[in-house]
Amino acid sequence: MPFYIQVLAFCKKGEGFEDDVLRYCKLCGPFASVSCLNLKSPHGDFANKKDLMEAEAKIALSKISHGSWVVVLSEDGKKHASSLDFSQWIAKKQAQARPLVFIIGGAYGCATSLKIAAKETLSLSGLTLSHGLAQLVLLEQVYRAFTILKGHPYHK
Repeated sequence: MPFYIQVLAFCKKGEGFEDDVLRYCKLCGPFASVSCLNLKSPHGDFANKKDLMEAEAKIALSKISHGSWVVVLSEDGKKHASSLDFSQWIAKKQAQARPLVFIIGGAYGCATSLKIAAKETLSLSGLTLSHGLAQLVLLEQVYRAFTILKGHPYHK
């Protein structure tokens, strides 16, 4: 069974990264099946940010297949020391033979309930990144991880 990675992101259309996101999904093709699904934040009257975040969490959770290893991206998540460290983490996830799902929350981040439902919380950077840029950085690092693991010269 091939390794499957899905990125669920509450991205705004028109951030300008769509072509590069697709390019990295295709580049990962020889190593894993990688896809991205941009989710729409719900519209309506929400009493506060927390209610909106919970509504987004329900949308994201409804898109995850049973048995997936869910990782929420958040500024307060685990930081990998290097791309090599991240590649070793990817190798461990690949060995588990479970789909790997990354979630990039909406404008206010991910709800606590989503972080609790996830297996891990990961930080790409201490910096705040736009959702589209975070998606692109994540996919580039996933591709870089695969090339490191396979000894491909991309990462040098």
